[in-house]
Amino acid sequence: MQNEHELERWQAKTPQQRFLGVLEREFQYAPKIAEAILEEAESCLAGGTEKLRPGQVRVVLVRQGSGHGQPLSQTPTLEVTWSVDAGAEDRQVQAQHGQQALRQVRLQRLLDEAVEQGGVATQEDLAQVLHTSVRTIKRDFAALQASGAFLASRGNLQGIGRGQTHKVSMKGFHPEG
Repeated sequence: MQNEHELERWQAKTPQQRFLGVLEREFQYAPKIAEAILEEAESCLAGGTEKLRPGQVRVVLVRQGSGHGQPLSQTPTLEVTWSVDAGAEDRQVQAQHGQQALRQVRLQRLLDEAVEQGGVATQEDLAQVLHTSVRTIKRDFAALQASGAFLASRGNLQGIGRGQTHKVSMKGFHPEG
């Protein structure tokens, strides 16, 4: 009986139990609702249940088809697994064609993986995960597109590339009144 009591006390001291207690006491949620919130929080914060392979990372991207022109906090997102480093395949590209070609191969792979999983990446997302500047990514985009490649980025898929703006149209606006 003593061991059972110790086990209960030990389980009551977990971060999960503390979180449930806060939800129930401070936010007045019913226990079942608190458990559902905990489950969703763990899913969002701990990531997917599948194990990452070496060279993979999880990133949060905008869902395909999400509109633009609204705050990112109001835009639907999802977690995507990206293969930033494909191991021997990437080493071979680098050895035969150099660092720029390797980055471009990775760029195309990451964009394809995002689309396959229902997400869409921006040039900023790619620059961050590839540890380079947005300017470098833009140059790589230009080179790949010049060679006929279609890059499934958020700007290309949703028509929010450089020719468009999110600013309110000032057409017909007269400051005098």
